[in-house]
Amino acid sequence: MTTPTTVEQVQCLLQKCGASGHNIYDHLSDVVAALVAEQPDDPYEAFERVSESVKALKALQPPANRVTHPLPNSNKEMSSALHEWLKATKRLVQAADPENEVHIAAECPDFLEVNRLLNWAGCGFTASEAFRICCALKRLLASSPGIVSARFWGKVLGIKKDYIIAETRYEGEENMTADQETEEAMDRRGTGSNTYTYFVMHSDGYKWVLLPDVLPSHIATARKIKKLFTGDLDRQIVSFPWFPGREKHLLRATIAIISADTVLCPAGLLQISDEAGDPEEDPEFEFPSAKALASTSAWTHSRPYLTTEGLTVYPDLDEKDERYPALQHQMEEDPILELTRPASEDPNLPDGRQAWNVRLVGDNASYKEASHSTVVLRSNAWPGAVTVCYNKLFASVYCGWGLKHGGHPFFPIAPNDVQLDPPDLEEQPEPQPGDDELSDGASQEVDCSVVRISKIPIG
Repeated sequence: MTTPTTVEQVQCLLQKCGASGHNIYDHLSDVVAALVAEQPDDPYEAFERVSESVKALKALQPPANRVTHPLPNSNKEMSSALHEWLKATKRLVQAADPENEVHIAAECPDFLEVNRLLNWAGCGFTASEAFRICCALKRLLASSPGIVSARFWGKVLGIKKDYIIAETRYEGEENMTADQETEEAMDRRGTGSNTYTYFVMHSDGYKWVLLPDVLPSHIATARKIKKLFTGDLDRQIVSFPWFPGREKHLLRATIAIISADTVLCPAGLLQISDEAGDPEEDPEFEFPSAKALASTSAWTHSRPYLTTEGLTVYPDLDEKDERYPALQHQMEEDPILELTRPASEDPNLPDGRQAWNVRLVGDNASYKEASHSTVVLRSNAWPGAVTVCYNKLFASVYCGWGLKHGGHPFFPIAPNDVQLDPPDLEEQPEPQPGDDELSDGASQEVDCSVVRISKIPIG
């Protein structure tokens, strides 16, 4: 049985160049452009004539005038990078050995289905990239037994490489660093801003890397700076004010801020348990219609609120503590909001725009059995953050540069390091005219017999 020809094979055939350096794809494009410019009465009859004219013009064109796109000098580097990418992709999509197949018990939404919703919102991935991300998520679950659930969080663009991010509930061992041990207000893994653990990877190797848990000091400083990511997790951050960490810490803090501001769920889906205070899904919740969800009042946040200092809860201090008055003032200025706070109460942008844009896309007709409308909520505060809902499937995804709208386009350059004071000079006694001996050992006394006064004639 003959294998059917794919679209990619047809594209490769049309773009294949011969000895003349031309291909069918470019030739057809030029012929269609000539037909549009000429507007013949019978385009079908004029097609061959126009095609011959285009070929003749290309034959008369000097080779020196032809536009060429030479390959860069680093052909070996490109070939090596392509070879490594092909190896990583092959390893990613290869079928598992039935004897060594690992049973995955963790929860993970089908990203191919989520990507279909994102395409309705205009921010989806191509079919091939979505398939590779789906395979990478499954490989992450198979290689990390401590993961209970996982989902695709988003993609943060970088200058050199992009970050593909997975959000997981991870029950692995928590390795505390020196900074984490000294920061008292840090949320432990599984609570507050560290409820979820994040893994990142690049699209060239598909190797997941665990990000460190976030610190309140990192969140507080990340709100004040504006930096583009490069793709190097160990890059030192040069900013003002000074950021106490590397790019992986800044990325983790940015993820926490974006999640707190943009991850939504339908109102009433989450319930706060009285005992532990953790959010739980209501098993009796009934999804509203698409038209009912086409409003910010029908959506609530599903991540803990973060204060300007990066806290999810304020510490419990005694009234006799010297820090208590400052804490009381901070609690009045920036109170902790509820986890399920309505999205309609999000503050407007400095230019007056609302925090969210809501649209209905797809088939908006009303049916008795099913609805084919898709609700799309776009964040104006964080360009690239969207929440998409179709029937009972919804997802919040971020794809952007990790920059908030309305911030300053630059940060002031920090002054140079303060120079050290010069060493103090050794103090010496000040010489006095009455001293018996000068510093060089000469005598201060003057022999009056040697002094002669000459009379100067006047006039």
